[in-house]
Amino acid sequence: TERGDDQMVINIRLDGNPPTKTAQQRGETIINGHIHHYEKKEVTRVKDVLRWQLKSYVPKEPLGGPISLKIEWRFELKRCKRRFWKVTRPDLDNLEKGLLDVLTDMHFWNDDAQVCIKQTCKKEVPPGEGFLEIEIRQIGGDQS
Repeated sequence: TERGDDQMVINIRLDGNPPTKTAQQRGETIINGHIHHYEKKEVTRVKDVLRWQLKSYVPKEPLGGPISLKIEWRFELKRCKRRFWKVTRPDLDNLEKGLLDVLTDMHFWNDDAQVCIKQTCKKEVPPGEGFLEIEIRQIGGDQS
């Protein structure tokens, strides 16, 4: 965590293969003739693991104002010899949604609507080189 010019920057690196379960993997059931959606156990478990890994990075107070977010997902593949773009599932937008939900629930910011700039990528890497890297940066002033 850094602070400069009254702007906070939080740098997070979680080593290991990132989770592949996403917020879109929901179940549904019918109760009294109405469809009810629920979060599957695997997704809940992944979010719990993320919360545990992120707990030491939570700021004392949620970041205010506009936020820039950079996320890099590096997925380990058994046969990968060098870095390639990951063009298979999980979809990038679904990965982002689950992570943003967790960051919001943990009070990194007040609302994920504060995220005004977002840069995200996902790549395939050889075994042992996987990680999830997150940079959360307050941005201020006129950004036109």
